[in-house]
Amino acid sequence: MITTLGVAGAVTATLHGFGAEGLAAMAAEGPFDRAVMRPPSLKGKVLEIDPATALSAAACARLRPRMEGIADHRIGIVVASRIGNYQILNSFSGKVRRGGRSPVQFSGSGYNVCAGVAAMAAGVNGPSLALAGGSANLGDALGVAAFDMLRGDADAMIVGVVAVEPGGKVGAATFLAVTATPRTGAPALRLATEPVGEVGAEPATLPLPGTAAASLLARLPELVMPFSLVMALDGDAFLEPGHFDFPDAAVVRRVDLTHA
Repeated sequence: MITTLGVAGAVTATLHGFGAEGLAAMAAEGPFDRAVMRPPSLKGKVLEIDPATALSAAACARLRPRMEGIADHRIGIVVASRIGNYQILNSFSGKVRRGGRSPVQFSGSGYNVCAGVAAMAAGVNGPSLALAGGSANLGDALGVAAFDMLRGDADAMIVGVVAVEPGGKVGAATFLAVTATPRTGAPALRLATEPVGEVGAEPATLPLPGTAAASLLARLPELVMPFSLVMALDGDAFLEPGHFDFPDAAVVRRVDLTHA
């Protein structure tokens, strides 16, 4: 499988906010950002939400405006996460073991909730899927998104990785808005099943040691490659082409950042 997707936008989020400001607030151990923990677009729709789902929902809602002109039902979402909504699931199962019941937590304990609630927050109703397991990564998520678009099920997808420490105090997400048809001159992602790509493409640039980003990635290593890719696409800037390897992915093991 070799295919090329257009990139309409990219975003990073921590429990403390978006982009560089969110990283700085996390490093300073500041308060959680209410716009992340309780996305405004979910007001009145979700009674209880866990950190991983909140991060996914906030990031997807932020990216939806970048896909102007594409109908809601033609936009899907794929979320990859190692433990997903573990916090709310663990709390619910604990109550069940003690003989209690919690209809509110039950509704939020299914694994696909991360993607489903993110779709609600973004106001889209195309295909949605949450990928589980230790090997779930951006390569797998992009592969699923590409198949959905190649089948004609969607024209665009919001794709990302979310990671939260088991205690729920540190978490982050990286998401991309991708399209089936790259726009001329705009950033594009070339997906390949093997670790070979464009000649001359340099390996991804990783955050410098000692920075807030490096500190976060030391705690959430599954975000290293996704974070580096999204940082390369931060805002409207497009930096030098580079390649990003996902050796544990099931299908897409290399992503080349290039121009369409």
